[in-house]
Amino acid sequence: MKKLINKLRTPFICAGFVALASGAQSASCTSTTTFNTAGLYQEISGWDYKTCEYTPEKVAIRLYKIGLCTSAPTPSDTSSCSLVFESTAGELIELGTGSSIQVNASVSLSEGSYTNALIVLGTTFGIKASIEFDTPRTASDGTTGTVCYSNGPYDEVSGDYDNVSCGATNQASYSWETLKVFADSVNGTLAFNAYLNAIFPGESNTTTNNLYLLDSNQSLSTVTVAQVQNGDLVFTDMSLVDRPYILVDQAFNSPIQISPNTKTIDLGVSVTDAAEFGFTSDAAEPNDGYVCSNNNGEGCIADVVFSGLQLEVEVSN
Repeated sequence: MKKLINKLRTPFICAGFVALASGAQSASCTSTTTFNTAGLYQEISGWDYKTCEYTPEKVAIRLYKIGLCTSAPTPSDTSSCSLVFESTAGELIELGTGSSIQVNASVSLSEGSYTNALIVLGTTFGIKASIEFDTPRTASDGTTGTVCYSNGPYDEVSGDYDNVSCGATNQASYSWETLKVFADSVNGTLAFNAYLNAIFPGESNTTTNNLYLLDSNQSLSTVTVAQVQNGDLVFTDMSLVDRPYILVDQAFNSPIQISPNTKTIDLGVSVTDAAEFGFTSDAAEPNDGYVCSNNNGEGCIADVVFSGLQLEVEVSN
């Protein structure tokens, strides 16, 4: 009989709005959500941006490693980890509700207590999402309708954030984004290369999560990729920046126990609340790629971004 042992929460904080601050939680998206009813984040340059959490239709990730560890892994030391999934080239996985990951057929774990998880992912994520509202909403690209959906690329470097359109029908396509920096949603500081003690936005999760951006040799990246100038985040030429990997260290709420009776380990993936629709009430922001208005307090839908995924670990005895 299978027993649910633990849940892993891997938080990836999108830096598209420079840095996410404020401790306010995101509300769940509903058919009546507006700028006024979504959760609040405050962007560094001073204009408001609010989000609501939503379950997307699909999420695409490139997965390299999943391991169970007897102590916290770091980019320089993963010796305490036993891998249950590994792909040298990275396996592009399309995730939906109830998706699963096939673990290594020959995985063997020593008996004992496993306190942490190691996850290595690519830095590019795809998300396909749509939501239907009771009344029309306006997107930052100027389209209007009751159905708002992802429409293509999201580029935090060039400032092309208009990856949402609204219309009469769902025409969702994958929106791809590459995360080369982290933004700390707890205290508003920027974490370019490592994001320690992270808390998933909008959740009450207090589990410790440490995220590291890695170069192609899988060592911690130390290159400075951006600077804050006059309240705005100014990037270097990101095409010259390496860092194709994110290493996640997740501390379990309760250790996973491997005994002589353990036969299999199953990894399930939940994409519940893996997306966030963003609302802004600001007027035209040509430097940030937005054309928007207050719309009598409703604001407009600025973007949809990937916010995280949940892995479920099950063992059978």
